[in-house]
Amino acid sequence: MWFLYFLLAIIGLWIFYLLAVEFQKAAKAKGWLGEKYKWICFFLPLAGYLLVIALPDRKSDVQSQNNATALKELDQLHNSGALTDDEYKKMRADILKTL
Repeated sequence: MWFLYFLLAIIGLWIFYLLAVEFQKAAKAKGWLGEKYKWICFFLPLAGYLLVIALPDRKSDVQSQNNATALKELDQLHNSGALTDDEYKKMRADILKTL
């Protein structure tokens, strides 16, 4: 009988580990790197799952910073005369579409 309990405990730990790995992948998809999210989810399952769910998406922050940089560079090119008004308006509209 003890073997059955031991086997169930091992299976339960394996399931918790697999869930922790999936939540680590979710954190990585949001732009948060590191193994710590896997281990937090493994040792503190409910708190770890809620933590990963509540993480803000860093990739959207990076995208907005890239768009701001692109708009500044575009303005500099337009002000220096490297771009015509039509080219400037078209490129600016393309960048603003991604927001």
